[in-house]
Amino acid sequence: MLGSVIVTWLNIRGMEVSAWFQKNSSRRYLSSWYITIRGGVTV
Repeated sequence: MLGSVIVTWLNIRGMEVSAWFQKNSSRRYLSSWYITIRGGVTV
């Protein structure tokens, strides 16, 4: 019983961590893409 609770908790934590990583990596990608466009426009 306790083992299944721990496994479920780890699965939920894993989903939260992966979602956080996806959100941050996409934000970093968008910001670098935006900076590239801005640099191309100003130059």
